[in-house]
Amino acid sequence: MGERHVAGLLAQLGPEWTVLHSVPVGTEGSDIDHVLIGPPGVFTINTKHHPGGRVWVAGHGLRVNNQQQHYLTNAAHEASRAERVLTKASGTSVEVVGIIAVVGATVTVKAPPHSDSAQIGVVPASALLSTVQVRRAYSDEQIARIVAAATKRETWTSRAPSRQPDTTALLADFAPIEARILHEVAAERRAPRPQRAARPQTARPRPTPTRSGSGCGTAVLALLGAMTVAAVMLFGVTVVLPAVFRGLAANSQAQADARAEMVELTAAAEHAASTLDEATAGGPRPAAMTITPGDALLVTDAGVVIADLPDGTTGTYTASADGLSYSLTLVAPEYGSTVTVTPEQGVVAVPD
Repeated sequence: MGERHVAGLLAQLGPEWTVLHSVPVGTEGSDIDHVLIGPPGVFTINTKHHPGGRVWVAGHGLRVNNQQQHYLTNAAHEASRAERVLTKASGTSVEVVGIIAVVGATVTVKAPPHSDSAQIGVVPASALLSTVQVRRAYSDEQIARIVAAATKRETWTSRAPSRQPDTTALLADFAPIEARILHEVAAERRAPRPQRAARPQTARPRPTPTRSGSGCGTAVLALLGAMTVAAVMLFGVTVVLPAVFRGLAANSQAQADARAEMVELTAAAEHAASTLDEATAGGPRPAAMTITPGDALLVTDAGVVIADLPDGTTGTYTASADGLSYSLTLVAPEYGSTVTVTPEQGVVAVPD
């Protein structure tokens, strides 16, 4: 799911970019999630999906929910391998940057990630496009040669291509599974009630039947009563219950969407705070910042872009009188998810 999210982000890039997905490498069935080629350079992108998690980065270390992970080593290995094969196949000196794109989690970078074998970076998915869209590093001719090499399967692997599945059918099959994982909350099954012991049958004297002219009327009333009960049950099954289930499903999906919105907003706020700290290290904070309409860029009064926020985000920024502190409030558009950012407390979610 994280790879599909990142693929959707990369699809927003212009025609000067070439994006390759699930690039097979080596002979053991491994692949690179995404390879991105454009004027600023070549990037291998490793997607990591941690809904509601917290990612912490410093130097050689990367932890997810306080558990050490080997993501930096893997990203450096992918970038180094891509650099080697693309240089050889294109006849052009290629430098590759390995990026870990984190989906659904907050990212805190205490110190830039480091590897001895390749350039690497860790960013929330919301900051991926602004990370790769930097100054030009290659000419159009060089890009064409690199792309020509990258699009040849033999550049990456000697494995014979497997039969390609029907991707449209796969996506169609995967969609309901993804929706169920993301938006449905399974109801707990109630344990079956124990069977009650049968009551012992006792012989009762049978009344002597008597003739009555009301027997037919009684039968008709019983039949009408049964028909009424059946009609009510049918109405409940065909009209009331489906409406109730639709309401429960819509509410569950709305709650899941609101949580996802908060996760994305928190990740963007973490990135903004980190970038702002780097831009103003040892100096005063910006006197003012604004969020541009439409593309939702957080920009200082000096015109420096601090972060690319989720579309439609609004907010306010206030600097302290001495210029050493600030308070930034961000509000998401759909469900009104709100976070505040201060140097003292970091990013704090505001409860509804």
